[in-house]
Amino acid sequence: MKYIAFSAMLIGSYITTAQAVIDDSGFGDGLLGASSVIQAYACDDCNSLEARTIALREAPRNSCNIYRNGKNATYCESISKTVLIPSNKSREVFKFIVTSSINSSNHPQTTIITFPLSAKENALMDEYFYLHDKVQSAVSQVNRELSEQVSIPIRRYSPSEFNEYQRANGNNECDNHPANYLSSLTFRRNTKNNLAQHITGKLSGDAIDATYSNKLSGGGFSISRDGFGANVSYQYIENNNIAFVTTDKNNRLAFDVHVGRDPSNPDGIGIGLTLNSIFTKIDGFQFADLFNNSNSDISDASISICLRDYLEEEGQEPDNSLESSGGSGSNTDPFWGPLVDGLDVLSNFCEYRRKATVCRTDKTGIPTCGSTVVTFTARCGSVRQPKK
Repeated sequence: MKYIAFSAMLIGSYITTAQAVIDDSGFGDGLLGASSVIQAYACDDCNSLEARTIALREAPRNSCNIYRNGKNATYCESISKTVLIPSNKSREVFKFIVTSSINSSNHPQTTIITFPLSAKENALMDEYFYLHDKVQSAVSQVNRELSEQVSIPIRRYSPSEFNEYQRANGNNECDNHPANYLSSLTFRRNTKNNLAQHITGKLSGDAIDATYSNKLSGGGFSISRDGFGANVSYQYIENNNIAFVTTDKNNRLAFDVHVGRDPSNPDGIGIGLTLNSIFTKIDGFQFADLFNNSNSDISDASISICLRDYLEEEGQEPDNSLESSGGSGSNTDPFWGPLVDGLDVLSNFCEYRRKATVCRTDKTGIPTCGSTVVTFTARCGSVRQPKK
């Protein structure tokens, strides 16, 4: 039986006493001491040349000045750093010794040498791949299980099909619509908590002390054995594990799954979730397209009651109001311009503009907000007045 642990638990059959910790200080020296920690920078699927490029980027900084004592040049000591580059797909690990020195012209120069891994380094990288695979497997299992809970597709209506009866009787099907993630703090918190609970539950089943944190620090984790360890950074990882909460094929929330340090559980592995705007879909629209921090025109599209309600309830009057008007009032050529919000002729169609402000948080809990002017078509007079 394999055990994996943080603090005093065992990791793998080859370790007798182990301690694994998360370093939130940029994966630099500190937790285990400069002499006992090797810096590792994981990549998705890099070759030796790409790994070498990463290692050069992480060369130690040498700020020595040969003229620091006056006009006569003095010697500056070189600074060396061992760098490991584990490739998650190929399972290769590249080792480099990167040295920064100051030449006789007082200019910095970097040299890099390839080295074979030691037995201890090989063991630590095997352990890293084991942890990486466990996180990946946990996310895959959760996605399979949650996909079996997909409900009946939420219907979308064209402007001519939509009426107030459907709005009044369509609330139940909107309970799990992804538009709620934008407008309801409770829905947002419950969605992420439930998803994280599924993922950490799978990890805890493998004896990993995993917790969810909405204020994750660091990106990766550190593993040590008998005072010898490696801090593995994820800063060069481009393909995150993605977890899905799916309502139907046109409506799903997608989250990047981050691994780092949970401040409330410093001896464990922290799992963080951030919304993935590329794979999240709302009424078939990619989140990144629908809320692009500029202008989004869905006036000729069919949308659900849920998205329509969100735009009406949360939408504000755009800052850049239109000055001219036009249109014939038909479904294909709706009225548009500054006066449409005052029209009340249900037999005609109007083009409405609403400013939607969407905020998202990164893995450390810092929010970023952006506003998009969304244009949609509805019967004149059926849309609520915008917020000022």
